[in-house]
Amino acid sequence: LPNPVNDARDVAMALRMCDFSVEMALDVTLEEFEQAQMAFEKRLKPGTLAVFYFSGHGSEYQGKNYLLMRDTPHGMSAKQLERKAIPVHEVVKGMVDCRAAFRVVILDACRTAPVGNSERDSKSSRGLAYMEVPDLESGGTVIAFATGPGKEAKYYSDDNVLGGNMRNGLYTKFLLQHLRKRLPVREML
Repeated sequence: LPNPVNDARDVAMALRMCDFSVEMALDVTLEEFEQAQMAFEKRLKPGTLAVFYFSGHGSEYQGKNYLLMRDTPHGMSAKQLERKAIPVHEVVKGMVDCRAAFRVVILDACRTAPVGNSERDSKSSRGLAYMEVPDLESGGTVIAFATGPGKEAKYYSDDNVLGGNMRNGLYTKFLLQHLRKRLPVREML
């Protein structure tokens, strides 16, 4: 995809301008992602606001959402998907386990169907799946998607109505505008 590296850099810069400490990983393999995720979780302190942002390919299989890394093979089996992609619920669980008071997960992930056609057609939908979030007394979790459940995200716009911007994905383009305004999280999303 042409935009995810720009998206990540621009969101990181906007978060730094809002006084966030940022752990950034660009165009990574599964192993590199896992290392970056551990570094991110080590930096989380109990009671803090934690933000996880992902731009790139995502996939849904049997109601679970996955993030696909640079080395995720295309056309793999469902078993391979479970081993070679990052389950979004594991990212959320890591933030919960670190006792961050409030967690924001932003997924600007277009839909990719890496699982072979016969399995995908019978057990997978278009777009990413709706996710239940942990209901905790210590805080809350917000998961923001680039589109509604079961829909594919439009990755970038070249039409004049939405203002063509080939640097960023369409969702991130508007996310950045609102991040810079320093709005409350729910209002921004």
